[in-house]
Amino acid sequence: MRELTEIIRRFAPHLTHQVPQLLLAYTVSAIAVLLALTLPWPLKFLIDDVLTSSSGLSVLNFLTIKEQAMALAGTIAVLAALAAITISAERVLHARIRERFGLTLRDRLIRHIYRLSIFSRQRERSGELTMRLVGDVQLTSRLFCKTLPTAIKHILTALFTLVVTFSISATIGAIALLMAVLLGGIVIWFGPRLALAARNKRQREGSVAALTQEMIGGIEHIQAMALEDQSRQRYMQLTAASLEAGVGEIMVSVRMERAAQIFAGTAVAMVAGVGGLMVLDRQLSLGTLTVCIAYITQLLKPVEKINEIVASFSRGLARTQRLAAILDAEVAITNVGDLVPNTDISKLYCIDVDYRYPDAVGPVVQNFHHVFRRGECTALVGPSGSGKSTILRLMLRIIDPTDGCLTVDKSCYTALAPAWLRSQFAVLMQHAHLFAGTIREILTELKPSATDAEINSVLQSVHLNALIADLPHGLETPIDEAGGCISGGQRARLLLARALLSDRPVLILDEPFANIDPMSKRIVLEALNRAKADRIMIVVTHEGDLLDIADTILTPDDWRQPAVAEVHDAAVSC
Repeated sequence: MRELTEIIRRFAPHLTHQVPQLLLAYTVSAIAVLLALTLPWPLKFLIDDVLTSSSGLSVLNFLTIKEQAMALAGTIAVLAALAAITISAERVLHARIRERFGLTLRDRLIRHIYRLSIFSRQRERSGELTMRLVGDVQLTSRLFCKTLPTAIKHILTALFTLVVTFSISATIGAIALLMAVLLGGIVIWFGPRLALAARNKRQREGSVAALTQEMIGGIEHIQAMALEDQSRQRYMQLTAASLEAGVGEIMVSVRMERAAQIFAGTAVAMVAGVGGLMVLDRQLSLGTLTVCIAYITQLLKPVEKINEIVASFSRGLARTQRLAAILDAEVAITNVGDLVPNTDISKLYCIDVDYRYPDAVGPVVQNFHHVFRRGECTALVGPSGSGKSTILRLMLRIIDPTDGCLTVDKSCYTALAPAWLRSQFAVLMQHAHLFAGTIREILTELKPSATDAEINSVLQSVHLNALIADLPHGLETPIDEAGGCISGGQRARLLLARALLSDRPVLILDEPFANIDPMSKRIVLEALNRAKADRIMIVVTHEGDLLDIADTILTPDDWRQPAVAEVHDAAVSC
């Protein structure tokens, strides 16, 4: 119960903007319950006042006995139709609330994942995160917007049923109360066991999803290294463990369902037996007994779906706890401002910046200071592990320094809106990511408003215009996320064209010549030499050709030299 309370406290606020829809949905649910409890009464009057009595129903004495029978039968039909309409409206309302809740929750999760520190993300495999965003959100939405409303509806039905049954007969009411307590006992006994089984199955499914995504993404590597059998065996082992966990969940579910069905049969037999004796002793009319049996059936209705309800509840709770773990993970930056300057970056200052990775012996970056200016290219060189990539992450504010600060034209990083800051950078990483789409969509990802003339100009600058013009669909040619239909050199030039087309004031390149052919290298170098004139260009490289176009070359020894006065002046803004 404590877990459920915490989960409700954590996720219920995502439903606050749907309060009117929720009130309407629960009102309709209450109407559906009342209709279900009203439905047996016309049958009672039909049996007691029309079929077994010649006097008929007093409120219908203007009709003949046969006409009264038909009127009561028609009333049953109308009530049944109203109940069906109400139930369908209730389902549609809850479905709409569920989809909106899922959309809101996914939006919050993806925004939070974007804010996670790289260490938090590294602890989660991408396939597992994918499953949380898709499957776990879906089951969490189902928990809040279907399973819980269904449970509340059954609780309301049980309360109304007990009250009305006690008002009809204290004996039948006591039996109904006993059944409700026993039904609750079944749920209390099997619920935690089913929750544990569902949690175990979810963990196994997450492992299978994570490995599946890794295998699909690395098919060429698997083929090239002859790892087909090895990877398949590993996949089958995880799948077998997942299936075994699924069977374990089903076994618990089946045992609970069996206990509930036996209990339901016994309960109906008790009511029929005791009620029958009361009819024979003239303590109860036949019509009233019919109402009581109908009410007991309503009370036992959850038994028919208790397996589904408790299983859905257990699965939803397990998945929701997994989502809560993501939301509790450490975020990368916490001190976030909202300043949006009305000019582009002209200078970027790094002021005595230190950075230490968690649990590291010492800082990977220490006393780094430099002024990056527009119109200049700065090259960061040094051995692996010297902190070059860390400096790029600091500039992009993917991480924050453990000491020192960074400023943009004397505006401290922490005062700036992160979205504005990152919109000033065009980044070309060594292993740059491509979203699947057409060449036009890839090129305009950073600048959706780019015209065909601008696109053609930038393609010409990287010598891709002729190649793309010769493709059957030109700019509308589709490319997958691996860039499978173009060569490595063409992919690098396409990504550089995307960065140049964005016309962002800072261009960052991390080993841009990695794995590309000499011709593409020459083309990229020419394009970069032209592009640096009106940009701040920062390059991480070991390539001598790139060092030739650099205005400043920084090694770890260089950035640990005493800071110049200009850097100290900029530090005042921090």
